[in-house]
Amino acid sequence: VFRKNEADFAIDDQFYVGSSALLIKPVMEKGVNKASVYLDEGDQVDHNYFMHEAYPGSACGKHATLSAALHEIPVLIRGDSIVPMRERFRRLSLLMKADPFTLCIA
Repeated sequence: VFRKNEADFAIDDQFYVGSSALLIKPVMEKGVNKASVYLDEGDQVDHNYFMHEAYPGSACGKHATLSAALHEIPVLIRGDSIVPMRERFRRLSLLMKADPFTLCIA
């Protein structure tokens, strides 16, 4: 999961997007409404994107249980990260060119 810890390489059901700012845990099983996410070691705080909850780091990795309803994929934002987003929904990405950015600061 996290490139600094080789023991985490065996975890193959969650991944980082970007420069390790977003941790995604897709749910691949039918009828599941919770997911266990592995948080790697460190003193950073991970923030749940949808539920606005914080998960503090620890000296060793740990698991956190997140809601995984059909309409919300478990997404965590690493503390001290800035994620630029465009929040207006458009049918064509070309129309988003002039839309403003929102900065999500964790």
